[in-house]
Amino acid sequence: MTTPATTPTLTVLYDPDCPLCVRCWKWFDRQPKLLPVDFVPQGTADAGRRFPALRVGKNEAVEELIVVGGDGKVYRNDRAWIMCLYALREYRPLAFRLSHPALRPLARRAYHVVSHNRQWLSQWFGETGRNVNDQQLADRIERHTAPIDGDCYDPASNTNACAVPQQPQRQTAQPEEVAR
Repeated sequence: MTTPATTPTLTVLYDPDCPLCVRCWKWFDRQPKLLPVDFVPQGTADAGRRFPALRVGKNEAVEELIVVGGDGKVYRNDRAWIMCLYALREYRPLAFRLSHPALRPLARRAYHVVSHNRQWLSQWFGETGRNVNDQQLADRIERHTAPIDGDCYDPASNTNACAVPQQPQRQTAQPEEVAR
């Protein structure tokens, strides 16, 4: 799909070896989108060629969800998740809510619980052929503690301040800059 240069785009770098990640990618791909989105598996030659500074190429460890905006801003982890929701027609209002300062801690915690338990969740969903029972999964999630910040980088300004969606004051939805 060719889009005009002014159309914002997102590139989502995901873990192709994680059954839950692949399932989420397939679900996301079926959703109506407001922005063009390109999915690139991390750990591939294509990812390394397109984003050499991110160290997501062949033989690199895949540890996080990364979204690169058309403007070059890099969103990681929960901020990347919010940007993915922002691209979807039905989920943009949720992206606005989760980016609000009062709900950001909830978004961060939810993302990290899912992210750090993705292999277990894959097993729980039966995606791997090895099932985990409900209590094992609940115990694992209960023990989890989320890391703090460090999830966004803007190469243009060399800062950790990236635009995450905020509820617009007018009809047009323009993400605001969020200071760290």
